[in-house]
Amino acid sequence: MFKNQKKFIYLILPFFVLSTSLVFTGCNKDDEDDKTEECENFTKIEGSVQINNDNLSLSVATLAVSSGFEGVVYNFLIGGFTSDCNKLISVNINALVPEGGTLNGTYAIKDFFDAEAGDAFGTTTTQQISPISQSLVELASGTVQFTDQGSKKYTIDLKAKTITNEDLTLKVTHTF
Repeated sequence: MFKNQKKFIYLILPFFVLSTSLVFTGCNKDDEDDKTEECENFTKIEGSVQINNDNLSLSVATLAVSSGFEGVVYNFLIGGFTSDCNKLISVNINALVPEGGTLNGTYAIKDFFDAEAGDAFGTTTTQQISPISQSLVELASGTVQFTDQGSKKYTIDLKAKTITNEDLTLKVTHTF
């Protein structure tokens, strides 16, 4: 049971980070310093992300590294907003790197409770401004390839199916 409780914490952590980042970067129409040229609803950071073949402005890019699951857990949260500034689409990817290994190569995406060292698991979240809605869907299968380019710069190429049988792709290169 302790192993599943620990996994649950890793599942909840990205949502806390995302929610916190949205609170601090949310819509404040009165504060001109928070505006970008492209969108006042989300903060834009350098770069872009391709999700389902749509080029989105990068808004969230975090990496948390911790020990656990017989190795090291790399937790990536990557999100971008649509050109109409109405949606933030984010993908959370957790790679379970075996003890002594490095994050470089292809990982099979498995269900959260079935993932072991050498596997990955994750979720995708869509948050919409108007009308207000939010959805979270777990990734069920697929692959994610990590290319370590040094100095915390990674290229991530994900091809997955969600538990609702939807296709999800993500491509990004970013320094975390």
